[in-house]
Amino acid sequence: MSAERPAPDDAAPPRWAEAMLLRVLAPADAPAIAGDLLEHYREGVLPARGRLRADLWYVGQLASLCGRIAIGAKAGRLHDRSLGVALGGVLALVIVLSNVVLPKVGVTFPDADLDGPLFMVLLFAAFATCGFLAYRRRRSFAAPFRAGLIVAFCSLSIAMLTFFAVDNLFFDLVSRQPEKIWSFRHSHDASMRTHINLGLAKGVVLFLPILTGLGGVCGSLGGLFGSLLTFLRSLLSGESRS
Repeated sequence: MSAERPAPDDAAPPRWAEAMLLRVLAPADAPAIAGDLLEHYREGVLPARGRLRADLWYVGQLASLCGRIAIGAKAGRLHDRSLGVALGGVLALVIVLSNVVLPKVGVTFPDADLDGPLFMVLLFAAFATCGFLAYRRRRSFAAPFRAGLIVAFCSLSIAMLTFFAVDNLFFDLVSRQPEKIWSFRHSHDASMRTHINLGLAKGVVLFLPILTGLGGVCGSLGGLFGSLLTFLRSLLSGESRS
């Protein structure tokens, strides 16, 4: 049985496959992974299988990498949606407590509006924290921005749906809130119910897109903080070794 003849040094897989491989990989990983695949292609696969089967092997490796990257990205998006739903559940609980439960037992509590200063600070801090966690998971500057967007959109959508349900199901209770009475008197709406639902609609149309965008900005800031922490840790570990 004759020995396998080594492939020439300039033997290469299809150019389109190499180009796609470099595009789908992270810049930091692309040279090493592409180099290892090319070396295996030339020294092991091509001599043993021939050009056609070697090219098919390379395309199969490319497809496998794309699949793993897609699954990882999907897992990241699912994680962000889970955080958004969890935060939305907390907001919904606060809204129900402050607008329904506590007033029914005679406890006065400020209406849980989405534009209260303390409420907004805590909300943006939560979005920034999600961006920080996304950076820790992916080490990518795009991931924190995307995480902030997804978490903001999911949580605020749940909060606004909760407001809609509470304001309509418990209209008699909600309509006695002083701020709603004041705003209705200074409006031209035909009824209190119309006034409340128009306010909710304006919140969805105007404030949901704006706050979602701000959620992405806060996520980016959280990711930036995460990158600074990573840099400082590497700096301190380098100094300790020296």
